[in-house]
Amino acid sequence: MEIKLRVVQTLLPELLIILNHLLEDIFNNMKETYIYCLKDNNNNIRYIGKTTNINRRLSAHINDAKNNKTSRYVCNWIKSLLKRDLKPIIELIETCNENNWEAREKYWINYYKEIIPNLCNRCEGGTGGLNKENLSQKQLLKKKEIMSNTFSKFSNE
Repeated sequence: MEIKLRVVQTLLPELLIILNHLLEDIFNNMKETYIYCLKDNNNNIRYIGKTTNINRRLSAHINDAKNNKTSRYVCNWIKSLLKRDLKPIIELIETCNENNWEAREKYWINYYKEIIPNLCNRCEGGTGGLNKENLSQKQLLKKKEIMSNTFSKFSNE
């Protein structure tokens, strides 16, 4: 009996560490990420994105458009709504986790691109935002080319 007790006492700290790591993995897999769409007041879907906070993301889209922080296609569309005293409507499409949101965002962007010709998404998704921190020089040049071709689509400038 005493030998069994020593074995348990010896193994218990290691087992607790392993259990803690397993619980951390489970928790990380459960952290929710949301795939959403932005729609106009006629219920037309115009943009697909991902976020961890739906309300904060909608506010960020609107603020970016109001403050001219970017010339992204989606911002120009939102500016066109704001000029008419309208705002985009955000709607949850799917709840994902940290391990699968990239694939799910790509799936939904591709799905809607096939049925909505004027979707504002210009990339396939799954990148968590396209900026100089996560794009190569070649990708940045391609993005710049795409944006220059679409910048004036929703503006009168």
